[in-house]
Amino acid sequence: MSRYGTRGGNKPEPSARTSLLRSEKMCMLQLIVQGDAAALTVEELGESGSLMFVDLNDGVSLFRRNFMREMKRCDVMERHLRYIREQVVASGLRAVPASDYEEGRAPSVNELEALLEEGEKDLRQTLSSQKELLCNYNHLIELSHVLQKCEDIFSEAKAAELAVVPPSLSCGSHLDSQGSGLSPAPPVWRTPSLDEAA
Repeated sequence: MSRYGTRGGNKPEPSARTSLLRSEKMCMLQLIVQGDAAALTVEELGESGSLMFVDLNDGVSLFRRNFMREMKRCDVMERHLRYIREQVVASGLRAVPASDYEEGRAPSVNELEALLEEGEKDLRQTLSSQKELLCNYNHLIELSHVLQKCEDIFSEAKAAELAVVPPSLSCGSHLDSQGSGLSPAPPVWRTPSLDEAA
């Protein structure tokens, strides 16, 4: 760590927002860390509760900052969380407060991004399968009603046919004298051919 103002005495003035409600004297320090370890370092320092970070690039546009890529990733993760929350609220589930869980190591950005992406993907597949199953169920219910209606129509038609056609003329009512259920075929007269007639 190195103190600001050691070179040229150009120590930045603290803003009015960060100069209020201080119970002790504070000194401004500069910490130079590699980019790969910056996130973990800031996390550990922030959990100590003895530091306050000051934005030294207050006048720089967000699109020109080094962490713009991480901000875009955070925006994507926020959209994942928003979608999951909307589905949880729509299903009527109760969100469990974070205080009910044991404190542990916070997941990294990569782990959290993969977890949220996989969770949203599984949720979308589950909702799609549920919608398809509901559609198939409604289709089967509709077919069952159609079959029931057809059965009623055929029963009514059979009853109407029996009421109009006498039993003696209905199909299968002709019995021969032997009671075999088959009527004898009429005799076939054999006509001689021309060769036999000659």
